Amino acid sequence: QHWASDVFLSWVLSYFVVESIDKYLDKKYEQKYNATSTDDLTSLNFTFTGNRIGVVYSF
Repeated sequence: QHWASDVFLSWVLSYFVVESIDKYLDKKYEQKYNATSTDDLTSLNFTFTGNRIGVVYSF
């Protein structure tokens, strides 16, 4: 079991580490390494099967 503060702090730490790596790579390379069209960034799909209802979020 985890305290809510543990989960929150680990999320904050992960967020800042990923963002700092992203900024570093953007500065290092002239061409953006993860350039994609804005239409394909995220998707939200609802699924319905026999006895289940679900949501799938892709990013």
